[in-house]
Amino acid sequence: MTKKIVLYCLAVMCCVLTVGCSGKKEDGQGSGKDLKIMFTVSDGSDTFRATLAEAAKNAAEEAGYTIDIQDAAGSSETQMNQIKNAKDADVIICALCDAGTAQQMEALAGDKPIVFINSCPEEEYLQKFSQEDLFNEFTRDEKGNVVLTEEEANKKIKKLGGYDRLYRIKLEADYLKELTMKGVVKRYGENPSPEIMERIIFELHIMKTMGFPGYFLIVQDFIRAARDMGVIVGPGRGSAAGSAVAYCLGITNIDPIKYDLLFERFLNPDRISLPDTDVDFDDAGRQQVLEWVTEKYGADKVSHIVTFGSMAAKMAIKDVARVLKLELSEANRLAKMVPEAPKMTLKKAYKENPDLEKEKQSLNPLISKTIQFAETLEGSIRQTGVHACGILISRDPLTDHIPIMPTEGESLMTTQYDGHFVEPIGLIKMDFLGLRTLSIIKTCLDNIKKSKHIVLNENEIPLDDEETFKLFTRGDTTGLFQFEPPGMKTVSYTHLRAHKTGRNLVCRLLLEKIDADFHEMWESLTTLLCLLYFLYEQRFALQRKYLTWFHILFDTS
Repeated sequence: MTKKIVLYCLAVMCCVLTVGCSGKKEDGQGSGKDLKIMFTVSDGSDTFRATLAEAAKNAAEEAGYTIDIQDAAGSSETQMNQIKNAKDADVIICALCDAGTAQQMEALAGDKPIVFINSCPEEEYLQKFSQEDLFNEFTRDEKGNVVLTEEEANKKIKKLGGYDRLYRIKLEADYLKELTMKGVVKRYGENPSPEIMERIIFELHIMKTMGFPGYFLIVQDFIRAARDMGVIVGPGRGSAAGSAVAYCLGITNIDPIKYDLLFERFLNPDRISLPDTDVDFDDAGRQQVLEWVTEKYGADKVSHIVTFGSMAAKMAIKDVARVLKLELSEANRLAKMVPEAPKMTLKKAYKENPDLEKEKQSLNPLISKTIQFAETLEGSIRQTGVHACGILISRDPLTDHIPIMPTEGESLMTTQYDGHFVEPIGLIKMDFLGLRTLSIIKTCLDNIKKSKHIVLNENEIPLDDEETFKLFTRGDTTGLFQFEPPGMKTVSYTHLRAHKTGRNLVCRLLLEKIDADFHEMWESLTTLLCLLYFLYEQRFALQRKYLTWFHILFDTS
């Protein structure tokens, strides 16, 4: 249980006991056992509300009071109805987040005493920080310098959701900073260099002013839980590996400062986009983590993401032919006339294979109808599926924002909007990937422990291991995640033999989508791409170092 929840539980228990003691005095009998307390809680996750309710129940039972627990499940309207219908209660204890509804609840309680507990700490920030404080904090750089005009600053405040939203972001950012600083000590020692602290402060400021602290708190939370459960978690990949804050939080295990990785490729204030952190788990562990997330945040706030499978050219022909009862041999003949190529359409197929278009005038009416109906149905939705790794986690019940539907064979629900639409309405997708290679690593570690009585930590294996380097130079990377394709083996073989440094592995990132037919062009092409990548990185490095001059010269607003 977190420190925050413990404090809330103590507050609830103290409130119950205080109310009970008051009831004893008014009762005049000293027993207090006839005192009936109603405790209602609305905000927070299912686990949070249940924990507060349990604390209230235990305190009442210990003192011998009768208590009625009411869970409003995030609805202020439900909470008001509970208070209105609390006819048998002598005292009402109300845990709520929206202080604006307190006056209405007092009116509904009538003559009954009602006590409020603040279950939202951002209310404290309303008293502690003024709007001017937040304006300056969110519109200046990490050193307090003014970098935006007043018009640009006001636009930024509005884009972040206004001052009501800023108080929440500020609260999340302060907690994120606290966790990060603990991680700095763990990763870099008690006295980190000024360069490291400058990088950490810069990243925290960018995360805060882009409105994403809550995202990183959630990601570090389920990754920490996964490791506590013994799940193998990947070291981090993609642009998230460029974040020193992610490294200090344990989201990644790659030191971006040591390897000179750029944070701006992950989050860039000049190009507003949602964070994208791919988190790898072993296959069995992924399901464990999903169950943990669902239990913590509530089944109504977590879901899979739907995918829509559209009807491609070949499939459209086959489906129509089946419905029209065209002979299977004819259906296959027509389908084979569509060229094998990515994103092939019937319109493109007619150009590459004119014989297919001629079938529209076939003497066999079933053939001509098949082609005509296939043109109409091409591109329409054929079936739905579930995104392989995308998971939504929401603060509010998902039904407040999007329609959901049952998932076949699972209790976790699935959205009816696909990934292209969930982000524009304010929901953030988390990527939970299950990797067979991590499952193999876990099995190997278990077997080594059983047979050799040696406990190995996969994160402590040195990255400069000579035998591992030789394996890459030989191209013996079958079964190694993302290095299995022939093209990747060639890159490993040619570049790592010539340069004994892992930095040339950037060529893998640049070439992983290039067709393997261009082997003979790779040597010159990789040189060019590496040069372009270097210049791209230096642009961000210079921008960070000379921010003011960069804005003047290049006007990146």
